[in-house]
Order: sequence, then structure tokens, then C-alpha cells
Amino acid sequence: MNLQTINASASPEVQINENFEVLDWATVYAKDPVTTNALTWGYFGGRWGGFEIAAGTLTLTDAATNYVVIEVATGILSASAAATNWDDTVNYRRVYKLTTAGGVVTAIEDHRNGPGGALSGLKGDTGDTGPQGPTGATGADSTVPGPTGPAGADGTGTGDVVGPASSADGRLALFDGVTGKLLKEAAVSLAALAQLDLVQVWTKAQRGAAPAGLTSTTGATAIDLDTGNNFTMTMTENSTLSAPSNPVQGQSGCIVITQHASAAKTLAYNAFWKFPGGTVPALTTAVGAVDVFTYYVESATRATCALLKDIK
Repeated sequence: MNLQTINASASPEVQINENFEVLDWATVYAKDPVTTNALTWGYFGGRWGGFEIAAGTLTLTDAATNYVVIEVATGILSASAAATNWDDTVNYRRVYKLTTAGGVVTAIEDHRNGPGGALSGLKGDTGDTGPQGPTGATGADSTVPGPTGPAGADGTGTGDVVGPASSADGRLALFDGVTGKLLKEAAVSLAALAQLDLVQVWTKAQRGAAPAGLTSTTGATAIDLDTGNNFTMTMTENSTLSAPSNPVQGQSGCIVITQHASAAKTLAYNAFWKFPGGTVPALTTAVGAVDVFTYYVESATRATCALLKDIK
């Protein structure tokens, strides 16, 4: 027995009080009979969970079960007719379950030392992480294949393209019919087609489109060398052949010029057009006469020219 035995002495109250002092820790939050009356519940103070608790009182709800609990984070005592905090044993500790009726406490359950009770101990701090254990043995390779992945989305085409069973090397492929799904072998290969960057032998005549016609407007004749190499022009007024648009070095061609049918007209030339000796030729003045103007583009700013006159 740890407590002192009370024996006959001149002052036995000293031994009794010393024993009470040893047990004083257990009285924190206990019922204080002096301050408890009717629906006022008095409790003792002390130290609990690192907090200095002052003695105090709670007001109970009549005709109900009152759940008296301590909030772990603050040490504050509270009473409620709802069991929410009573059931939350992580954030609260149980103290008393008090039944009231007719303005007084009719039943007392002391839960301070029971499960989740105020005196049953608080959860200590989490200890340090222990050392890492040894690596486990490598598992055996799985012999079960994984699941098949989902099917891919449908393509945007409308069907397979079918070609011949065989073909000559280098031949071109052509559509056979109008379905867009059948191919056939062309009669020519890529090497047989005209290509711009190769020296080639032409076995047939090569012709451009019909010459474009030029027209004078308010004394000026415009010419676009992108529209062709060769041109025609019938004189309708005195005019000047303007500098061409889109001149490219190496282009050559001619303009067949027909004189006016009743009154001869003149043709001057923009400085773009250069003639032998710098002498600008004049058109044949006979009505209906035909002259041929030839040119070779040297650069984007000039062309070498000549006028073949009165072609008959």
C-alpha cells in the first residue's frame, strides 16, 4: 500500500491530508459538491494535458442526457444534449454523462477513467520513423499477358484502294474508273515526262497557247509577260508600249503588229525596250501593214528588241 496508514497520533489529520494530496490529480474535472446545485454542475480545477484548469460550473439542459466532455486542444470543459463530441474520441475526452429531469440531476455516470475518458491517458507524440527494412526479393516474372488495349478510332477514309497485281518499275499510277478505289498502271513512266530541271530531247512539236491580244488605252499599251510569250496588236491610236509586268530573265517572244486600216498610227516604246544602236524604229505607215516586234528579256529592267518591218 502506497498511502500512509492512519495511526493513533496527536494529529491524524496531517496523515489524512497528505494522502489526499497524493490523490489530488484525480480530482480535476470531478464534481464539486459545494458549487453543484440543481442544473448547475460544479467541477474542480487542476492540471490536465499540459493545461492549468480553473474550477468552474456548467449549466445543464433539463429533461435530457447531458454529455460532458473536454476538448483535447484546449482543455475546456463543456456540456451538450447532443452526443456528437462525446462520440468524437479523437478531439474530445469523456467526463460525465448526466441525466436531468424536473430541474435536477437524476443520474450520474462517471466516465473519466473509462474508454475515451479524461483520465485514461492522452495520445502521445508520434515517435521517430524507424530504419528502413531490407529490400524484398524480386518477384517472379508474370506469364500472364496484360489486357488488350481498346480499339483505335475508325479512319476517315471510305475504303481500301486496290491496284494491279504487278507493274513495271517507274510507271505512274492512275485511277481506274470514278470510285477512287481502283488504280491501274499508266502507259508512261516518270522519266518519259517533261521535267524542268533536265536536258531533254523533244520528239514532238511544243506549242504555246494562242497569242494574247494587246489593246491601247488612252495612248498606252500594257503587256503582262505572265500571260504568254507571243502577242498580237492592231493599232487603233497613237500609243506607247509600256514596261511589261512580270518580266523574267530568259523569256523571249514577239508581238505581231497590224497597222490601222485607214490611217497610220505611231508606236513609241518605254525605256525598258532596247534597240540596236539605241535607234527606236518606226512602224510601217502603209495601212494594214504587218510588222513583227521581237524581244529577249535580259533582266527585270531591260529587254533586247528588234522590229521586222512590212512582213508580206
